[in-house]
Amino acid sequence: MKRVGILGLPQAGKSTLFQILLTSSGATASTSGREAIGVIRVPDERVDRLSSLYKPKKTTHAQIQFVDTVAAGQSKPGKGVDLFAGVRNCDALVAIVRDFEDPAVPASGGVDPARDLRTLDTELVFNDLAIVETRIERIEKELRFA
Repeated sequence: MKRVGILGLPQAGKSTLFQILLTSSGATASTSGREAIGVIRVPDERVDRLSSLYKPKKTTHAQIQFVDTVAAGQSKPGKGVDLFAGVRNCDALVAIVRDFEDPAVPASGGVDPARDLRTLDTELVFNDLAIVETRIERIEKELRFA
């Protein structure tokens, strides 16, 4: 099963997209501490046809697991906001940027999808850099004790 993480800045519409995906497919979600997870079964007529032809004990359709970060922007000491806490181990990411005005959901700094996408790209680069730095520190530590 593939995991798809829904990624975006706060108030961009991540949870709304997550709910739409699950509602339209009839799936349900489970929520754990920092993420909501929904599993969607992918219908495939070919699988149904083969199943009716060969009559196996069990027919399993492909599934996609969508992950939505519930507590967006959890802070790490000295590192600031971690936008990727819930979606770090996903196979793919879907970037959501806000392109709507809504007085009930104010946008800090106004609505600018291009700016938000650049911010997400920058955060991805910083996240990768932090992972590489941590890995280098571990390797150096292992080499000192080896």
